[in-house]
Amino acid sequence: MSARSWLPRASHTETFYFHFPTKEHVLLELECGEEARMATELARFLQGRPALAAALTKVVSLVAGLEQRLGPHLFKELLAFHFSPSRPLKDEWTDHPVIVLLVDEIELAEVTVESIRKSTRSTARCSSCSASTEC
Repeated sequence: MSARSWLPRASHTETFYFHFPTKEHVLLELECGEEARMATELARFLQGRPALAAALTKVVSLVAGLEQRLGPHLFKELLAFHFSPSRPLKDEWTDHPVIVLLVDEIELAEVTVESIRKSTRSTARCSSCSASTEC
């Protein structure tokens, strides 16, 4: 097997460059695919209704796993591209499914905490007169 036998033939190379004319196009496609994969895994994890801390830990684990799979060089390239001011498209946080899932979990945690606070206030009693906490 020659050192170049793994390279695609010219027709495959031309097709590749037709779809991905620049390195940025390749990175954008990689980012979209990886983000969709991580969002699917995170959504599956969130079905178990974990605590917010567990959800945040899972996101960190997914990103660390991405670095492991891509390797440090490609991972850094992907991050540099994502945060580059010359990024070819303008996107909002709502365009990123992992972020959307995480924001939903944070909002759910806020609602849950507020609900617990309200129920605790309404059932708490004053120690001196046994009245509700409004006294």
